[in-house]
Amino acid sequence: MGEQFEITVEFSKGQIDPDRRLVGGFAYVSKSAGKLLFDTQGDSIDPEDLRAAVHDFMKSGRTLGVMHMAGPDGKPVKGGEIVEMAVLAGDFMPPGMGATQEGLWVVAKVEDDTAWKMVKSGLLKGFSIGGRGVRVPA
Repeated sequence: MGEQFEITVEFSKGQIDPDRRLVGGFAYVSKSAGKLLFDTQGDSIDPEDLRAAVHDFMKSGRTLGVMHMAGPDGKPVKGGEIVEMAVLAGDFMPPGMGATQEGLWVVAKVEDDTAWKMVKSGLLKGFSIGGRGVRVPA
């Protein structure tokens, strides 16, 4: 089944639209300048494995959770939904876009009033992906 993990990345500067309650930025960066990156737990996600996980996420719904909290039903507490998502890596990198960073780009609409107040106050300041994975020695 794999071990649980969480990886947090801050919203990109200038990627908060208060009129439409949109926040955007990388939710995960796999590579920078062609080199695989490792999180604080020493883990990494290959861009193609990330792409497969994103496809599964999109099939199961586009729920924007709030700080990995779960409701009584065990499902994420919904703060909004993911409205744009792209794995920018490999052959699917848009033409003319520099490949200095490869990873998961997300734009989310924050629908919950409490979650939006947390974004505006700076308490919520980035995306954090979570999931299960199997550690494989590099």
